[in-house]
Amino acid sequence: DAKNVKYDTLVIKYIKDATAMVDALKTGAVQGANVATNNAVPTLKAAGLKVVSSYLDCLGIYFADRTGKLGTPLKDVRVRQAMNYAFDRPAMLQAIDSGYGKVTQQYFPSASKSYLPALNSTYPYDLNKAKALMKAAGYEDGFTLSMPTLAFYFGDAAYAIIKSQLAKINITVDEQPQTGATFIGDIMAPKWPAYLMQFERSINTWKMLNFMVTDNSLFNNDKFTDSTVAGYVGRIQSSSSEADRISLAKKLNTYLVQQAWFLPFYEKQSNFAFKGISV
Repeated sequence: DAKNVKYDTLVIKYIKDATAMVDALKTGAVQGANVATNNAVPTLKAAGLKVVSSYLDCLGIYFADRTGKLGTPLKDVRVRQAMNYAFDRPAMLQAIDSGYGKVTQQYFPSASKSYLPALNSTYPYDLNKAKALMKAAGYEDGFTLSMPTLAFYFGDAAYAIIKSQLAKINITVDEQPQTGATFIGDIMAPKWPAYLMQFERSINTWKMLNFMVTDNSLFNNDKFTDSTVAGYVGRIQSSSSEADRISLAKKLNTYLVQQAWFLPFYEKQSNFAFKGISV
């Protein structure tokens, strides 16, 4: 497709260190790059670079023991709901990513036709409500939750906040430091009942469902489902009407939030900085 070939030569460089990447952008050693640390964005803009953004990934805690097979209380929806109430999402966005993102309480992406803004008020930060749910579930005195940490990628701040906030509702986080070599394989096993991760969300509902929601999807780690979810998925798959599929997906989205299938914090803003090129 010759008309869409913009450059005679394209050189791709791998720069591992985030600071070195920023320096390379500022000096012109590279003309464009993904920005690994969002707090570098103001510096890059001040240096004359342009920045374009996207919101592909969702940072949050993902549950891998909703079935209870790993022996944790995460099988109880009230425990998952309590954990959702235990986090001040706007404060976390500011503390972890300098405000670069969109707070959310749903896994469906904001660009999806099945995204429902009203769902983002389902779990306001409310420790009293979280504690009441823990008590109702029979875990007023709490429990210990094993979670892996990948500090070199997610940073120490995120894990410190998670540990601190869950302690306020008597959930003790047993941190399991990881190097990253086997991290993905271990969460798919699943080795841990819950973990911090950022996952992409396709605006194509069927792709997204087969990535995270259906009982045989790639990252539905514990292969959890129920008749309501299976029913919506089947009807979305079989419907020939786009309007019906969107309506069904909205209902499914609402149910997933109400049942606390996930614990999303925010849509992570991904930034691409560039100078002297067009994108």
